Amino acid sequence: MNQKKNGGPAPPWRVYNTNRPEALQGQADQYRDEWVAWSADGTRIVAHHHDPHEVVAAVKAAGLDSEDVVLSYVPPGGMGETWL
Repeated sequence: MNQKKNGGPAPPWRVYNTNRPEALQGQADQYRDEWVAWSADGTRIVAHHHDPHEVVAAVKAAGLDSEDVVLSYVPPGGMGETWL
């Protein structure tokens, strides 16, 4: 397992890639055309907004570190790109 800068374990990408589609079952439409901050294990959305800067601010306000989330954009047509 990878290590985060703060010394805690980082979940492997395969865990994130497995969990992310399941976490969106039935709710993907509400995040279309928005930036989404996922928990590092892909089990939940911790923040979302049309402006990525607002997502980052919400993550920080929640007391999370950038290493605790995965930022991705959900285009109007459905699931999209993942950015670290």
